[in-house]
Amino acid sequence: MNSFTIIISLINNAALLLALGLIYDTLVLNRKHANSVIYDLITGAILGAIGIAVMANPCRFTDGIIFDTRSVLLSISGLFFGLAPTSVAMLMTAGYRLYLGGNGATMGVSVILCSGIIGVLWKHFRRKPLDDMSFQELYGFSFIVHIAMILCMNLLPQNVVRQTVIQIGLPVMLVYPVGAALLGKLISDRHARKKDQVAMQRSEVRFRTYFENSILPMAIAAPGKQWLEVNDSLCSLLGYSHAELERMTWLELTHPEDVAADVAQFNRVEAGEIDGYSLEKRFIKKNRDSVDTILTVRMVRNFDRQPEYYLAQIQDITERKKTESERLNLTREMLHAQKMESLGILAGGIAHDFNNLLTAILGHTSLAMMDAPANSPMKESLAEIETATKRAAELAQQMLAYSGKGMFHVSSINLNRMVEEMRHLLSASISKKITMRLELAASTPLIEGDATQIRQVLMNLIVNAAEAIDDKEGEIFIRTGTQACSVSFLEQSNVAYRLNEDAPSAAGEFAFLEVQDTGCGMDAATKSHIFDPFFTTKFTGRGLGLAAIQGIIKGHRGILTLDSEAGKGSVFRVLFPMHFSTADSPDEPHCHLDTAEWNADGRILLVDDEDDVRNTAKRMLEKLGFDVITARNGREAVDLFSSQMDSIRCILLDMTMPVWDGERTLHELKKIKPDIKIVLNSGYTEHNTAQLFVDQGQAHFIKKPYSLEELKQTLKQVFNEDNRPAKIPRIS
Repeated sequence: MNSFTIIISLINNAALLLALGLIYDTLVLNRKHANSVIYDLITGAILGAIGIAVMANPCRFTDGIIFDTRSVLLSISGLFFGLAPTSVAMLMTAGYRLYLGGNGATMGVSVILCSGIIGVLWKHFRRKPLDDMSFQELYGFSFIVHIAMILCMNLLPQNVVRQTVIQIGLPVMLVYPVGAALLGKLISDRHARKKDQVAMQRSEVRFRTYFENSILPMAIAAPGKQWLEVNDSLCSLLGYSHAELERMTWLELTHPEDVAADVAQFNRVEAGEIDGYSLEKRFIKKNRDSVDTILTVRMVRNFDRQPEYYLAQIQDITERKKTESERLNLTREMLHAQKMESLGILAGGIAHDFNNLLTAILGHTSLAMMDAPANSPMKESLAEIETATKRAAELAQQMLAYSGKGMFHVSSINLNRMVEEMRHLLSASISKKITMRLELAASTPLIEGDATQIRQVLMNLIVNAAEAIDDKEGEIFIRTGTQACSVSFLEQSNVAYRLNEDAPSAAGEFAFLEVQDTGCGMDAATKSHIFDPFFTTKFTGRGLGLAAIQGIIKGHRGILTLDSEAGKGSVFRVLFPMHFSTADSPDEPHCHLDTAEWNADGRILLVDDEDDVRNTAKRMLEKLGFDVITARNGREAVDLFSSQMDSIRCILLDMTMPVWDGERTLHELKKIKPDIKIVLNSGYTEHNTAQLFVDQGQAHFIKKPYSLEELKQTLKQVFNEDNRPAKIPRIS
């Protein structure tokens, strides 16, 4: 047999194998449960049958020596189908080869075993999906298999080995590796297609499940704007059935005012400019109501990149639209609160530093008044300085009230007397072109509140009135009186600001303080902003304006009314609950020192980071008779106290300091000597921490600025063991 005949015979056998492999691919690979034991056995039996079929039509070299494509079949079987099916196929083909017998039986069985084992081992060590095997890898794999086959020819009788290798070796290496690569590629591609098909089916199932069960209304639309499919959520939203919607176009259900915008975006998608779009639009429901939605559309293209369908998601935002105004109002309130908080921080910081300066001024004034001779003309000047300093302290107290760190000193207030006392100050605050007229009630209207705060309300209203008149001639009227208020009155449009939910709403008598001007007046837009911090219709850079009086009126359970028109001036009236008492408001006494009634002695540790305050307080304490040592911060104070605790009777401690603040310093001092007497002081009215210590009896408190007399009275209370420090009253 010549080489050409051998090659033709081998090709015919390989062709038979490929044909049988194709039949197997069609009939078997589509079966389900591919991982079952039964499937493995069936697959092995079919592969064995194919092997027997090709062995029944071999290339006969000599008697008992045949060549066929069983090596191709079994190596590919081991590579793609694994150990179990290949073992079954090897047993069947090996049995059949032994049945055929002849000199080549041993070699034939060896080739069967080598081919299957090489395939199984290749699959095991490759550890990658087989559906991406290239033709080159398959050819190389088969080349190795058939090298092993040629080596197995050594098992033939020695007298035919050389002749067989020479005549069969080259044809086998030319035909079988190519046949094996072709068969392997056929199966590999089939596996890849099967994998893609399964993935596509799973994806379709996931999409179908999501589409049908989504709580979001969804639809699939054709390029011609017809709805192809809709889900239950969309039917529920619009009130139509599936059949009704699928007979309609989405244009028919779009609000007429929104059609143009939607169509414009849809046309851009069709033109390929964009892949999708999202917009706010309204749909018309079956009951003809409109529903606000956010529509999101994405185009799905086919393999030819042509539009196949459009996927639409529709989000109902009707409730969101209804609550937008509420959210906007809440945002405005938050911004207003942030403004007031920033203002409070600023005012509190300024007031704190201001109080430190006033402490030095008031302290030195007290010392000077004490040292001045009884009939000295300096006494009157010092008294004026003291009065002005106290007024400045009241201003700082007002700033602390805005910042939330202040307090109200409640007393009975005679509005007429307060206006009369402020007359000269108010006149100095306005232009000389403006005439101020007082129209005070004959009877004395009394209210209960903080005199400093009420003065601030009047001052702000007067400044506002003067600015409304500007540089022109005009008049400002200040009136007091009483007014009966009822629920119907509070409902009138001119009640501009009812600052407290608890403000009296039943019929009753109220005292009022009214300021009227002949200025420019206000329109509706201006009136809506008059209580905004820093709002002004004049030049920028002004202060708090009318915003400053909000907290005061609210704290006094008051009501504010406003009558104003552009070009006709304004009338502000502040109403306070009446305080039914015949007593006048108490006068505020100046400091009258009487050091003879109490002699102080012992050592006091004074702790304050401000040099002016520390030096002034030291002189005041020495004037009272104490020996004074000083510290600039908490850590220095603790060191001094540790070394001199037995000689120190009391500690005057500032709450706001660098290094260690007053709270930490107090804790450290109490660790050293728990019963040491401590007086806390601060530029703020009273820290929450300080109040806690006062409540617990661990410390006393004195507010900056303080006079010599106030310091003396506080220290007298400290050294009186029978008295406990009282809390400082606060209205918040």
